[in-house]
Amino acid sequence: MSTSSQELICGIDLGTTNSCIAVIKDGQPEVLTIAGRLTMPSVIACRDGEWLVGEAAHNHLWVAPEEAVASIKRKMDDQAYRVQLGGESLSPIDISAKILCALAQEAQQQLQCAVRKVVITVPAWFQEIQRQATLAAGRQAGLDVIQIINEPTAAAIAHQNIPLPAVVDEKWLVYDLGGGTFDVSVLNVTSASYEVLASLGNTFLGGDDFDHLLADKFAAHLRDQHNADPYTDKVTKTRLQLLAEQTKVRLSTATHVDVEEPIVIGEHTYLLDLTVTREDFEQLIDDLVSSTEEKAVQALSEAGVEAKTLTRLLLVGGSTRIPLIADRLEKRFGMEPESWLDPDLSVALGASVRGAIACSQYFERSVVDICPHSLGIAAVGEEDCQSGLNVFDEIDGHPLTFVPLIRRNSRLPASFVRTFYKADDYQQYVLIAVYQGESSNTLQNTFIGEFSVELENQHDRKIDIQFAYDLSGTINISVTEAGSKHPRVYSMDLSRSADENSDLGDFSGQLLEQDEPSSDNDLQVTNYLIEIVSKRLQQEGEAAPEAMCKLLEKYQLLLGQNAEDELDEIEDELYDWIESD
Repeated sequence: MSTSSQELICGIDLGTTNSCIAVIKDGQPEVLTIAGRLTMPSVIACRDGEWLVGEAAHNHLWVAPEEAVASIKRKMDDQAYRVQLGGESLSPIDISAKILCALAQEAQQQLQCAVRKVVITVPAWFQEIQRQATLAAGRQAGLDVIQIINEPTAAAIAHQNIPLPAVVDEKWLVYDLGGGTFDVSVLNVTSASYEVLASLGNTFLGGDDFDHLLADKFAAHLRDQHNADPYTDKVTKTRLQLLAEQTKVRLSTATHVDVEEPIVIGEHTYLLDLTVTREDFEQLIDDLVSSTEEKAVQALSEAGVEAKTLTRLLLVGGSTRIPLIADRLEKRFGMEPESWLDPDLSVALGASVRGAIACSQYFERSVVDICPHSLGIAAVGEEDCQSGLNVFDEIDGHPLTFVPLIRRNSRLPASFVRTFYKADDYQQYVLIAVYQGESSNTLQNTFIGEFSVELENQHDRKIDIQFAYDLSGTINISVTEAGSKHPRVYSMDLSRSADENSDLGDFSGQLLEQDEPSSDNDLQVTNYLIEIVSKRLQQEGEAAPEAMCKLLEKYQLLLGQNAEDELDEIEDELYDWIESD
């Protein structure tokens, strides 16, 4: 195919330590070379008023770390974080935008056409605040971000050329360990789709952390041998971390590395002289690697997949080059991990394919992703079907329970309704406080925003609250009082701060025009699964299996209760039925 500006959609892996950009050329995904490399360091610097990005910035980091910024991806959830650089106060969005802009400009020069539309990847375990910060960075860079896609999902898509039988029904485990983040996803791969079943991760675990442990070993050696602390000087500390990174990389192919490096501490120079064996390094990182194994086991459990039924175990991310990773995974899961593609490049390659699918250039498998974190509201009371859940107008002093409306690992798009109750008959308004997380304690979750709703019905305590959420990152929240035919709909844009999502003075809501309900038996709980099962039952008419009708009815009842395990089992049965011929 051609790479005209009308067609071109690039895939960008915006990594913690390295980034890269890919495009479809002649029908195949290809990563573009930047400064002689397929990846570009995710570093920016300002030297004498000149902005540097990539390799030049990484080199400047060695000599002037106070004039450079690296690993900013780990700060994407901190809206208050700022770096003073080049006379400017830069947010993580600002810094990420410079990296994205540099990637796009390089691609534009090579391809000789405008680069505007992109698909950007993020860790599957990113919360919505981090996802929307990434989206905002893309927009600030002048890019049209058509989609944000999870890194393990992108990596799976990139493996489209793996030889597969004509009829495919496989279970894949994608283990993605990069420079700063870890993800693991379980997918069901058929001839028609990539469906994510479960994802877990840690956004603060990656090769950077291995470097820090090795740098600490170097620092301890200097203290023991020379009674000098290298961590009292920022330049020296950065130099040790960069030296640790180089040593780590060499240990992936060598059994030992002799380190001999002059280290300046204050006005003195000391010789760092020691030998690091691969065994030494593996002992340092053993606990961190073990934690990733446990996440993988948990992901399989949440997906309802047994390890013995796995078809493929794919390695993604540069840190999977460490021999210990593949060895441990093979012992744990009884199968040899695969690296069909360069682990540094597969995410960007998959993102470019996803972009091509989005604009109908590819007619390959569809992609079904999930919501990695639960979304819900704060309420008073226990989450069970006997007591109900009260939404108070004055919440101070009351113990708050986080009530999920869209549960973790829900297929997207998703829409769920739950019934709440006013605290008393004379309550005039309710405060809807939205959170994201998994704890029943709202203080341990991420606050998204809040708004108040003035109540019209002073006599009935029942209130239905619906969350509708898709890949765009916007939550549409519908509030319907008992007896009302028209819900009031509010939108929260997760690219905004909690304060911006909590402008109570302007948040008056809108009436949503709808047709009147066809009967009193309309579904009180709706989501993607309920909709497609209901349609299938309607299509089959009298031939519809009675067992499926009863199962759907039971599923709707359980959505209002704390019955996660039973809900998961029913969902699997319903999906198996609708996917059967």
